[in-house]
Amino acid sequence: MTASTQLSPSARRSDGERIHLRLHLAPHMGAGALDGSWWPQSRDLKVEVADLVDHFPAGLGEVRRVVFSRPDWDSAPRKVRVARGVIKVGSYPGDDTHQVWLSMSTARLIRLAVTAPESPAPVPPADQDHWNDDGGSWWASESGPPSERT
Repeated sequence: MTASTQLSPSARRSDGERIHLRLHLAPHMGAGALDGSWWPQSRDLKVEVADLVDHFPAGLGEVRRVVFSRPDWDSAPRKVRVARGVIKVGSYPGDDTHQVWLSMSTARLIRLAVTAPESPAPVPPADQDHWNDDGGSWWASESGPPSERT
């Protein structure tokens, strides 16, 4: 399964254009400790959670609540406004897992690793088939980043 390719309200390219949500979901969610990875565009939790919730793949249900790792963000709001209203967000004291947990309307809990916004583009683990970072560049695990492709 791949991420949504809708435009993100949270990030802009240097020319001011918005970029796509950068999310990778494992092909077999629930089979491991993590269900995927998310590379937000900033440390603004309100903006990034709204982007994630509003553009999360609809086939998996609606995100109802988000639990985050506090050190990853500049603020720690308790609620975030999303397109359909307001959702609750929270964190556990001392949590430094670099993850977000999404409680879904389907009663599923989805655990995502969070890559710091200033980090270079992550390459998905070998058991994951690609990372969708801009809606157009697909990184196969055996080919490496685009700069290494021939």
